[in-house]
Amino acid sequence: MIIAVLILFVILAIGAALLSSAIGQQRSSFNEQSSETAYSLAEAALNAEVFELSQQWPTSGDAPQPSSSPNLGYPTSCNAASNGTSYCPTASDLSTSYPTSSTTCPTGTPKDAWNSSSSVSNGWTSYVRDAGASGSPSQSLFTSTGAGAEQNALPFDASGSGAVWVRAVGIVNCHIAVLVTKVSEQVVSVNFPKSVLNANSFTISNSGNKDILNTQDANGNTSQISLRCTGLGGQPPNSSCAAINKSSQVGPVTSYAEPPDPTPTLSAAQLAEVKALAISRGSYYPASTDCSSIGAAQLQGAPVYIEGSSSCAISIVSNPTINSLASPGFVVLVNGTISFGGTATYYGVIYGANQGGSSADVVSLGGTATVVGGITADGNAALTLGSSGNGVINCTDTGNKCGDLEYNASGFSSVNGFAGANSTPNSFRQLPNNQ
Repeated sequence: MIIAVLILFVILAIGAALLSSAIGQQRSSFNEQSSETAYSLAEAALNAEVFELSQQWPTSGDAPQPSSSPNLGYPTSCNAASNGTSYCPTASDLSTSYPTSSTTCPTGTPKDAWNSSSSVSNGWTSYVRDAGASGSPSQSLFTSTGAGAEQNALPFDASGSGAVWVRAVGIVNCHIAVLVTKVSEQVVSVNFPKSVLNANSFTISNSGNKDILNTQDANGNTSQISLRCTGLGGQPPNSSCAAINKSSQVGPVTSYAEPPDPTPTLSAAQLAEVKALAISRGSYYPASTDCSSIGAAQLQGAPVYIEGSSSCAISIVSNPTINSLASPGFVVLVNGTISFGGTATYYGVIYGANQGGSSADVVSLGGTATVVGGITADGNAALTLGSSGNGVINCTDTGNKCGDLEYNASGFSSVNGFAGANSTPNSFRQLPNNQ
C-alpha cells in the first residue's frame, strides 16, 4: 500500500509537471502568435498607408487636417475610427486581422509611444511624417522621439523633397509591433512628341525677313513642324494651313511631319498622371478658377494644370520671364485660350488639350513675347505666332531672342506625371516598442 501511494504521488508529480509545462508552452505559443499577429497587423497598416500615398501624394502646402478638394492634407494619424477620412486606410481591409474585443492589459504593458492615451487596446495606427529636405539627416535616419523627431514633423511632404516616413503600429492581445519605412514619390516622364509646333494650323502675320518660328535650338537639335490641316485643303506647304508670308520666317530647317503627330496628344490616363502631379505640387487650377486671376506666377514650374472652360482666357500682358532655359516648365490648358504679350518669355512646353473642340487660336503670341520650347494644340485648334519677329535669321546666340517661337529640345524634360509611391529600398525595419 505504501509503495502504491508513493508511486501515485510520483505519477501525480509528473502529471503536474507535464501540465505546467504544457500550460507554459501554450502561453508561450499564444504570446508568440500574438506578437506575430501584431507584426502582421502593423505591416498590413503600413502597406495600406503606402497604397493611399500612391493614389495621391500628400500636398506640400496642405494643412495637417483634411480640408476641401483637391488640397487635402493628411490627418495626424489614422486608425479604425478614421474610416472614411481622406487618405486613411480603409478600416474594413484590416478589421479581420486582429481581435476587436476589448482587452484589459496589465499595468506597464507597452503602448504606442506616439499615442498620449493611457490605455492599451487592440488595433492599428498609421502615421505619415515629412522626411525633411533632400540631403538632410532626417532623410536617411528616422528619429522617433526627442528634439527634431519625426513625431513632431508635419503629416505631409512639407519640404517638397518627394519623401515621407510612414510609421505603423499594431497591437494584438497586449502585444505591440512598430514598423517604419520611407516612401518616395514616383515621377515618370510622359511620352510627348518633341515638336516645336504641333497643331491643326498656324498663322504668321509679319511680312519681313525675320525669324518667327525657329526650328533649331542652341545645341543643334532640330524639330519638324506637325500640322494636321483638317478641313484646310491638305498638308503643307499650304497657305490655308501654314500661313507664312516669307519662307525665311521659318528656319533654319523647314520640315513638316508626315504623318503629323496624332491627336489627342495625351490620353486620359496620361492627363490624369499630369493632373495628379500638379495637385501634389500645388499647381492645379480647377474649372471654378477665375482665369483672369492666372498670371505669370501661376504659370511658373511644372506641371501647371488648368481645367479652364470655354470662356477661359488667360492673358499675360506684362513683361515677365517665366521659368528658365535650365528649368523649363509645362502648362496644360484643358479648355480655353492663353495669350502672351509685352516682352514676356516662357521657357517650356505649352499644351492646349482643347477638349472643348475649338477651331480658333488656342495659343497666341503678341508684342515681342517669346516661347522657348514648344507649343502643342489638339483637335482643330490653331496657333498665332505673332508679328514682331523677335529673332534674326539663323540666330544661335542663347542670350538673344531667336524668334517668337523657338525650339528647345531640353524643354520637354519637364513633361512628367505622377506614377504612385513606393517604399524606399532598405528603409523598412521594426522599431523598439518605445519608439
